[in-house]
Formats: sequence, structure tokens, C-alpha cells
Amino acid sequence: MWFNNIPSDLSFSASAKNCLTIQISSLASSGRLYEILITGENQSDWAKGYQKTIWYNTPADNFGSIRDIHLAWIRVRERLLVLDMGKRFAFSSDALSVPIVSQMVEDILFTPQGNGTLITWHVYYNLRSYLRPFQSFLKNRIFQNMFYDFARGLSDYAESHP
Repeated sequence: MWFNNIPSDLSFSASAKNCLTIQISSLASSGRLYEILITGENQSDWAKGYQKTIWYNTPADNFGSIRDIHLAWIRVRERLLVLDMGKRFAFSSDALSVPIVSQMVEDILFTPQGNGTLITWHVYYNLRSYLRPFQSFLKNRIFQNMFYDFARGLSDYAESHP
């Protein structure tokens, strides 16, 4: 079963009630990090709980492509917003199998830094109204750990698989 979210674009970042930003310094190149993220290369090795991806278009062919990401505890329907090779990858979470948020955008930036890359993973979201009393818990105990693990796992995998 799917719970629809409000479809978003990047302008949602200015009005989101919640924002989480994770930054990881990686020794991997921005191009390699982007390639792994967009193709899902061995994603079960670096994304905790990852199970599978289903594409509804040619994978990552353009703005607007849709995919479902299946994690152990949730499925997320993503609509691609930005595909800027080696620099930026962003998407709107348009539906979830667990009704946690009503609107969500992830915006992942890759910035050259010395001999590597700074990964900046922004997560903009509005919680469903009945979960607002648990905002701090969800952000600090669930979302922060999950997105940190994704960013760290991506970096570690890219560094060990150049």
C-alpha cells in the first residue's frame, strides 16, 4: 500500500518545516560517487537495509524518471529532479509505504575538496501531522542515523571500489 505525498520540486527547500544536512568528506572522486548513487551499484553493500530498486522509465534517463527504492522497513517512490553528472542528484519522495512524511525532497551535492569530495546530503521534509510531537525523536534517532549511514556507506564503498 502506498501513501501519497505532496509532489515537490527544489523550491520546497525554502518552505520545508524540517531540514537535515549530513556532510561527509570522501577520498573518492565526485564522478565516482555520483555514478554509484545514480546506478545503484552494489547498493546492498553500502546502503543499510537496501533490498531492490524498480525503475518505471529507462533508469536515470532524465528529469522526471521514477523509481521505487525498497528498504527493509519502507518503500519510497522517487521522482528525479536533478541529474547533474558528478555535481548534484535530487529527487522528490512522492509516495511512501509508511506514512511518515507528507512532503520530502533529498538534494545530494558533490563538491571537490582537496584530493576528494565533500558529500552534502540535504533532506527537506514535513512530517505527517500526527507525528509532529515526535519530531525530535524521528530526526535525531531515525533520520539522522539513516542518512548518515547512507552517506558514509556511499563514501566507504566508493573509496574501496575506485
